[in-house]
Amino acid sequence: VWGSGRGLGPSAGRLVHDSALVGGALAFLRSPLMPENLKGLDAFLGRHARYAELEAREILKSRAGASRGQRPGRLTGSWPERRRFIKTRIWYRLPYRPALRFAWMFIIKRGFLDCRPGLVYCELISAYQAMIYARLLEFERANSSVAFP
Repeated sequence: VWGSGRGLGPSAGRLVHDSALVGGALAFLRSPLMPENLKGLDAFLGRHARYAELEAREILKSRAGASRGQRPGRLTGSWPERRRFIKTRIWYRLPYRPALRFAWMFIIKRGFLDCRPGLVYCELISAYQAMIYARLLEFERANSSVAFP
């Protein structure tokens, strides 16, 4: 089970959305994992506001070349390596990321099939992308003097 950020194993070294580096065999759960988050919209928005700040710091680190301790992404590697490559080399540089994320989730991933809840969720995730962009602008306007932990 996941525990990388809590000292239970090695990680990829990201500030947000970190991933565990597994050196041994993997196993599957015997029953489905059913997430139940009943904390409400305020908790969701607060959590994503914190994530947006950390993600903006990751983007700045990536642009400055300060993310050297992390595993590099490769276009010809495994799926996680390709995804990392796309995220750091392409996605971070695209304009209109909130609109692209909405289109990806609502149209391509068929969020519209969930009707109003799907629409609201896709709007919230695109708002999260806008928060990342806003934090990034805020950090850049502060002369890019962001301390990287």
